[in-house]
Amino acid sequence: MLVEKQTVGEIVKVGFQFPTNFQIGTNIETAKWINEQNKCGIRAEADAIYRAYSIGKMLLDVKKTVPEKTFLNWLDVNVEVSQRHAYNYMAIAQFPEKISGEVSLNKAVEKIGVYQRELRQIEDKKADERIAEYKETGVKPDGWRKHTDDKRMNEGKVAPPLQTSQTAPIWERLLEESDRKDSWLYKHLDALENDNARIEACHDVIKMCKRISTELQKGV
Repeated sequence: MLVEKQTVGEIVKVGFQFPTNFQIGTNIETAKWINEQNKCGIRAEADAIYRAYSIGKMLLDVKKTVPEKTFLNWLDVNVEVSQRHAYNYMAIAQFPEKISGEVSLNKAVEKIGVYQRELRQIEDKKADERIAEYKETGVKPDGWRKHTDDKRMNEGKVAPPLQTSQTAPIWERLLEESDRKDSWLYKHLDALENDNARIEACHDVIKMCKRISTELQKGV
């Protein structure tokens, strides 16, 4: 158990000690320990921050061991902490230096929230720069985040770069030069919003054709 009146700064300095009388994971024992810490924090505001920190450390440790969906289901069924509070506690455990000297849990959560928003703004700016480079070169740069950058680009959150060439856009040129411009595929691609969407559609068609070809060859 934690020592009463211990601050988050003191816990970080000496190192947080996990309980050793049970295995940490998505089990009843871990949930019970978290629930007890949460109740103690609710009763004593002075201890709320370091108990939030201890719960956050425990939750982060559990979260590493299972898929996100499994973690959230265990949290919902067994832990008497809302998902919102759970993520607040995990943030406190991740960035305790941002709340050094803070005595109010609410203010600590607010400070962490401001810091996380600043981090997201920095990441968004970096994503915009990667997407702009990809649109200009056609090559995904180092650091490309497969799911988040693709989603951000396809949702149109980033304005397309200005045309620097005097030639027609690539898609328009391909469409003009093709003798199959009336085919269903060209019509489908032409209806899409931008070249990035067309690239994704082409990849999907290639995958589908490979799968169909494989199935057909089995019957030959």
